[in-house]
Amino acid sequence: YELDCGDGKSTLAVEMGKLFHLPIIHLDKLWWLPNWQSRTKEEFDEMLIAELMKSDWIIEGNFSRTFETRLKYADLCIFLDYDTEVCALEDGGGGELARVVDVAGEEVVEIE
Repeated sequence: YELDCGDGKSTLAVEMGKLFHLPIIHLDKLWWLPNWQSRTKEEFDEMLIAELMKSDWIIEGNFSRTFETRLKYADLCIFLDYDTEVCALEDGGGGELARVVDVAGEEVVEIE
């Protein structure tokens, strides 16, 4: 089971960014263009490397294809390893369906 939306990656990254005064790189923001059009892998990789070359950052996202590359540049890796049942029950029982989030990371619909 690979965790996706709603597992706390963005929340943790944002809170750590505030605490340590570091910029946050959201992989979804690198990947997605308007109207849910995606960049090519080559474009994404080029943008990712440009971000990785910067001196300070926190990256959040689960693009497993680029994990090894990101790990080479990282000082620390935090892996959120939730039990499937816990992830499904988060957000008051709604799990991943509790929020619908647009690519910019802004909550647009809350399901009750």
